[in-house]
Amino acid sequence: MSKAHWFPIYRYEDSHRVLVLALQGLANRTGPRLLVDARFWNYPPADAFWKGYYEANKDCRFEPVDDIDSLLEIFSDCYHGVVIYDPRLKGSMCAALTLAAQQDLLPLSSSIACDFPQLPVKENLVGRFASDAEAVQWEMENLLPCCKRGLAYAVSRPWSGWSVDALDYAVMEKAFTFTLRLKDASPEEERLGHRLMRELGPDCAMMGWAEPEDDYVKLVSRHNSYILCAEASNLSFHSKIPARPLPYLQKARRGERAFEPANVHYVAFMTSEGDSPKIHAALQGGAWLDLARGAVPINWGNSPRVALLAPALAEYYYDTATGNDYFVCGASGSGYVLPNEMPEPQAFFERTGRELTLLDLTEVESWLRYSRPVYESYAALSRIKGFFMPGGPRPHTFAETGAVVTGRDSTLNYIKASLGREGMLDTIVKAAEARPKPSFDTVFFIPDAPEGNPAAEAGFSPSDLLWVAERLPDDFKVVTLEEMVFAMRAARCSGTW
Repeated sequence: MSKAHWFPIYRYEDSHRVLVLALQGLANRTGPRLLVDARFWNYPPADAFWKGYYEANKDCRFEPVDDIDSLLEIFSDCYHGVVIYDPRLKGSMCAALTLAAQQDLLPLSSSIACDFPQLPVKENLVGRFASDAEAVQWEMENLLPCCKRGLAYAVSRPWSGWSVDALDYAVMEKAFTFTLRLKDASPEEERLGHRLMRELGPDCAMMGWAEPEDDYVKLVSRHNSYILCAEASNLSFHSKIPARPLPYLQKARRGERAFEPANVHYVAFMTSEGDSPKIHAALQGGAWLDLARGAVPINWGNSPRVALLAPALAEYYYDTATGNDYFVCGASGSGYVLPNEMPEPQAFFERTGRELTLLDLTEVESWLRYSRPVYESYAALSRIKGFFMPGGPRPHTFAETGAVVTGRDSTLNYIKASLGREGMLDTIVKAAEARPKPSFDTVFFIPDAPEGNPAAEAGFSPSDLLWVAERLPDDFKVVTLEEMVFAMRAARCSGTW
């Protein structure tokens, strides 16, 4: 039985959270030693769920810790001092985190340093940088050579708050942590961003997050790297939990011989955020725990990158999936990119193909616009059987490999929770009613728990989808994406399309 500690980090503000997250990363380098209760907005009970799951299934025993001073004492073997940073500059904090990871220090804001007089100061970054850009340049010159290659962490402030939730993993792995100004950036800041991406890439996993999304994803993609948008707690802990070796097989896979085509309107429910560790750590926004899951086919976003980072998470989902829970690769492949923006995408396409086999994935939710030469190459190098995207051809086309490429009706893309399940039902029917059968629609939505989740009302639960499926007209059929690919092929062979 492994012993770990359980800490209520949700009680603390950002400066204290950053301190604890860095400590967590250092502590978990040697095993799963510290799990925090973050009560993450996407599904607040998630961390408590994992604590119970690991106790019952992974032989973990947890001891609660109530205050930071006690936590510092328990894990005093993991650090030998602090690096002080200026809380007015996020670049100063990021530099402190990168330095702390390399030298086994704790990042401590000057605003709370007086609360921890027992911690010896080894470095002081206050006053060293006049701007975030200066901090990034200093990091690149002094710290980047000793960082782990292929991993970086971006700190930004999206609508949900500072993207610091997975800093524990960044510290544990000695990732380069940074902040960049993208919106209204000066020419000098733009050049700095491109220089940093060149230094970090290619094929670098950009964790954390940056805004605006479109600018960030284009910047990363244009340097042949990818985003692993990690707003997720406890990744350092999850990554240390043992799991049986990959690959895992899908329970919902039927095979083409078992499929019988019909003259109907095909509908596939697809969850979003599959590229992000947050949706896995947060139990699909709590939707995975809905008692109605399994009563209707749902295509859940998934990522080989998350499975490689934390196999225990993938093991849980594959073990608890039903015959109606079908997994599809999220956001463009094994990492969030814009394939059309990558100047040299071949290595990414090939790696995606290799990694999809680890989770028995054959379809991909791809972003954003369709370019036939790009997707011909992608299909040939990856053996993907279906690309589903918001900006693709309607109703669908086929690559030379036979892979399906299809767009989505704009009314069904990120369908708003404010419509309710009644609105979803009406929108699905209206999208199909003007088209001949067979027709093919994917309904893309944010997964969420049933009523009672404090973070609910952002999306839809399996209970909602079951309600919709039961009220669709008789000439509608809800399917997995595997079945939709089979249906499109059958329509092609019959000459319907």
